[in-house]
Amino acid sequence: PISTTATLLLLVPTVMGTACWDGGNGGCSPPQGDKWSSWDMAGSIYTYCYRDCPMDWLIANTNNLSLNPFHGVVGVDHYWTLQGMPCIDGEPQEINHQNNLSRHWKTFFPNMKFMSYRILSAVPYDMVIQNKIVSNPEYFIRWEHQPGSNLPGNGSICYNYISACFNDPTRINNPAHNCSFEIRAAAYNWAHPGVVDWYVNNVIASSLDHCDGVWLDGNGPDNGAYMCSGICCGFGPENSPQNQSQIDSFCDGEAEAATAAQKYLIERGGFDIESCTTYLSGSKLPSVADSPSQCVDKLVKYSHFGSNHSNYNMVVAYGTRTADPSYDDSTAQATVAAFLIMRGEHWLLSFYPTKGKLNESTAKLLTSDFGLPKGNATATPNKPNVYHRLFEKATVTLDCNTFTGYIDEH
Repeated sequence: PISTTATLLLLVPTVMGTACWDGGNGGCSPPQGDKWSSWDMAGSIYTYCYRDCPMDWLIANTNNLSLNPFHGVVGVDHYWTLQGMPCIDGEPQEINHQNNLSRHWKTFFPNMKFMSYRILSAVPYDMVIQNKIVSNPEYFIRWEHQPGSNLPGNGSICYNYISACFNDPTRINNPAHNCSFEIRAAAYNWAHPGVVDWYVNNVIASSLDHCDGVWLDGNGPDNGAYMCSGICCGFGPENSPQNQSQIDSFCDGEAEAATAAQKYLIERGGFDIESCTTYLSGSKLPSVADSPSQCVDKLVKYSHFGSNHSNYNMVVAYGTRTADPSYDDSTAQATVAAFLIMRGEHWLLSFYPTKGKLNESTAKLLTSDFGLPKGNATATPNKPNVYHRLFEKATVTLDCNTFTGYIDEH
């Protein structure tokens, strides 16, 4: 039976479980297809729409500011598309919301890459998951035994009754959303035959209908079902529906699912931007906070790194998986110069707007086009701590003495 109310209470979290909430990157390789290989800045930008998003600003200002059309990569969080709310005829609409947003943005920027939110927990933001919960409860972790015991449980599906995103009546389970069922995260029973294939073919594959792949979230806080799988965050065999053997099988199965999803996408021209990308935060790269020697050391190190694609699948520089860039308008030109000098193929520069708006000069810089590189990073003769790189349309220089960037177009 399926329970929509708590029939077995989760115990207070006291034990750390096995941390395997993201499935890993076992199926990752560089993205395939010309759409992923951009050397102009307009195609080499990564942003993430969560609390803020630059897309409406770019749509409104690209023509009147004569910007080059954006064709970079955008990850779109489930909160940005309202977690499929409100329900229509009682049904959540998350995948439809993401697809519709992708189609809307691509009417303005047809070559952009839209990374649709997916999650390794069974959150019924969309009916494809809820319908499976109803038809095949064995595909989800159930209370087959009581926590920390061999005594039988009641067989109901375990749900997340902890996180505020499900408990707060002003959020997803707001009655005003008119959903026909309560939305809470469950955990896939990855060890059960057929679950991995079903997940790839029904949850992941649809990300290529109107989008370009996924931003694949794990099953930890805040909207995951870690307390059901017993994998982390204070939950383990003592206080979850799974014993240690089952937790180990879950972790193995989740890694199999993530690997299968990543291979499926890449073979079809898609990508998993969250798991298959190397994120280089600002502390790792040249910045205004560095001494001249630190700046040079980082610049040289990552120039070598970027020149050998076997070091990475894709890189997001100066940011994290949710963008969070480590520069501002005052250091944007130096950061772009450093990025261009270090970068290899399939490198992206993180950026994020302020209250949905971009500084005009920064926007022009981030959508510029200097052509293909004609060489690698080169120490500038007779100028200590200064490096440059020649492109088809410009010479890009970074002066590490002052962290100043120069772009001399020709």
